[in-house]
Amino acid sequence: MNRKLIVATIAIIAVLLYYLLYVSSGVEPSTANSNNRASEETANPLSVKQESHSTQMIRESEPDGSLPPESHSASRWCSTETEPEHSESVRTEKESLEWDIERGNILLAAEDSVFEFPNAVLLAPYAELDLQDLIAHAKNDDLFALLTIMQRRDVPMKHRNNAARHLTVMGNTSTALSHLVALELTRANHIFEMEGQVNEQVKTHLVNSLTYVSYGLEQLDVTALRSYLYFVQRHKNGSYALDLEAALSQKEVETVKFARAQFKQYLNHKRQEKYLSTIEEKAFPKVAKRQFEKSLALEYRTFGSLILGSNNLKNMGFDFENLPDCAKRLF
Repeated sequence: MNRKLIVATIAIIAVLLYYLLYVSSGVEPSTANSNNRASEETANPLSVKQESHSTQMIRESEPDGSLPPESHSASRWCSTETEPEHSESVRTEKESLEWDIERGNILLAAEDSVFEFPNAVLLAPYAELDLQDLIAHAKNDDLFALLTIMQRRDVPMKHRNNAARHLTVMGNTSTALSHLVALELTRANHIFEMEGQVNEQVKTHLVNSLTYVSYGLEQLDVTALRSYLYFVQRHKNGSYALDLEAALSQKEVETVKFARAQFKQYLNHKRQEKYLSTIEEKAFPKVAKRQFEKSLALEYRTFGSLILGSNNLKNMGFDFENLPDCAKRLF
């Protein structure tokens, strides 16, 4: 094992010891261990047909997103009405961190950013590793190595895209899905600008992106939706040519439900190869619902009119106009 890998291992052990020490003492933890593992997938997980058109690379940075699944019952939406007791705060913070790790909500810290990245310490040991070392870790199903590969700007886009695809197999629904949404919409816009029309290739990429959005919402994660809304907003601002809300007919948008079922079937097949449980067997922690609702509320502040005015979301079965009072108070 070379010196860099030894340093990375020591750093990870230190992070985990720090987490265990402060959870036991009642202090808010800043890191946690992960049993999630990931390996490289080269096939596109969506079962819709793929295009051979030459495309531009995805932009180096993508936004985040937020919204809910198809069921909007009070039991789903009102968990934030009662905040956790003080005695539960440590447990809640621990569950929040575990949930962030499970869904891959971990951003690589950027040196030129003024924003904080709370979970970035988990990726710190990998940030300075060379690409070959990162790939070696990824081949050993290292979740944090894969998240680093996907986000590092010096990594070739092919590796970043492959990392995002198989992170979804491992259960990631946050950063990985957001990356894939942005990838599909960047390709769709490139073809639209080259061809001057919404052809079948453009529609295929758009359906792919909406499939990721729909799946993310079903899994109580808003990040893929946020990425989609970002591109809708860019079109309104004139910096993105393709009108995503007008490119597909209602019937074409309704096919997303079938595409999502195929995507889940693909994920379950790949998970079975890794001896992982199916997507349907996944149980959401209580904190997942609370985080989902609060994230949705934040998205309403930024994209409220785009959310309520989206025919694509409505045609996929996500209608956010008729919400219970408890949810409206969040917004």
